[in-house]
Amino acid sequence: MTKIGKTVFAALAAIALTVGASGAQTQSKTMRQQLIGNWAVVLAVVTQGDVKREVFGPNPKGLLILEPDGRFVQILITAGLPKFASNSRDTGTPEENKEIVTKSLAFFGTWAVDEASRTVALAVEASTYPNYDGTTLKRLVTTLTATDMVWTNPTPSQGSGTGNVSWKRVK
Repeated sequence: MTKIGKTVFAALAAIALTVGASGAQTQSKTMRQQLIGNWAVVLAVVTQGDVKREVFGPNPKGLLILEPDGRFVQILITAGLPKFASNSRDTGTPEENKEIVTKSLAFFGTWAVDEASRTVALAVEASTYPNYDGTTLKRLVTTLTATDMVWTNPTPSQGSGTGNVSWKRVK
């Protein structure tokens, strides 16, 4: 083997070891450790029978923050919500208020993970949807990588169906 060939081989081996080590580090972390951080919503779809709906539109806005101390915040909003004509949220019209209520959702509380079942339990302290207050919402994590997560919601706030939310880690 030539000197250049040996150098290239050594560089490739070093890269392989580095990639292997970082993959092993990710795999050695618990699911809870992998979830900690900030996640931006990519897509939120509710399936009801044969109908699939992007409940916060094709370009939803939102953030999920999972803190190491067990606190969380989740906010989901449809992009491009209309502004209130009165320029005051206290005096929105019934139509304006309905638009906001049906196209945004926020809640916070504490979170825990059941590693065996791959579920996240969100104990809601308060929500813009009051029916969530004081409840524990379960989410099944179906995909989890260093940059992406998908979870399934068996009880979406729309009532029936199943929700799937895709998240991308915020750096």
